[in-house]
Amino acid sequence: MNLKTIKKASYYISWVIALSFLWCVLHLEFTAEKIAFGAAISTISIVITERLILRESLIKIFPMNLFGLTYYLFVLMFELFKTANTGVRSVFTRNLDFDFVRIHTDLKDDYSRVMLANSISLLSGTITVDITDDDLLVLWMEPRTTDEKEAGDIIKKNLENALKVS
Repeated sequence: MNLKTIKKASYYISWVIALSFLWCVLHLEFTAEKIAFGAAISTISIVITERLILRESLIKIFPMNLFGLTYYLFVLMFELFKTANTGVRSVFTRNLDFDFVRIHTDLKDDYSRVMLANSISLLSGTITVDITDDDLLVLWMEPRTTDEKEAGDIIKKNLENALKVS
């Protein structure tokens, strides 16, 4: 087997394991029968999703593996907690200063850029308005700088790096 086949197999196996685990959690039962049934349902779900709904390989549309996704979610949660007070502070101090800033991303595939844009919109005080090639147009509450590079470093924080790793 070549490396590409092994990588693809591990991708699908990790999703079957994760979905089987979710199946058991939802049923509050971790028996061999429930795990096997969860694995069968997960496999069927993946096949149906690929062939009938997406009409192409899941790995092409959703290239992030399960472990990369888990890592990214931890980074996102950390960033959410760090920025949580921005909106509240602005409302209480009545400092409602907004500005548009264009930030550049090094992410090359559409999936990663959209993930980054959505994650930026989840953070308190920022909303991604537009994605154009490698640039994101962000509405920023309480802007700390007008320099695009510096603003990108502040807004993107660790999110872009986490997407590159996963």
